[in-house]
Amino acid sequence: MGNRGGDQRLATTLIGGGLDPLMVGALNDSLAPDFGGDAIRYSFIVISVLYVLASAFYLACSRYIAGDLDRQPPSRSSESAR
Repeated sequence: MGNRGGDQRLATTLIGGGLDPLMVGALNDSLAPDFGGDAIRYSFIVISVLYVLASAFYLACSRYIAGDLDRQPPSRSSESAR
């Protein structure tokens, strides 16, 4: 089993590096008829706002993670190490 932090960073990098340009491009294409050359600017603004919202959700969840981890039963690997 891999390192959870490393797995999360890998997934974040793959999603961010792979989907962000696609999302910006698709949004730009859909906004271009209305905004012309400024569509790319608004596309980046929308994506930036989504990142701020995601950060707010991570912050909200961080308030509860310690309690959730305390209530979780011990894993089998930690029991066998005792």
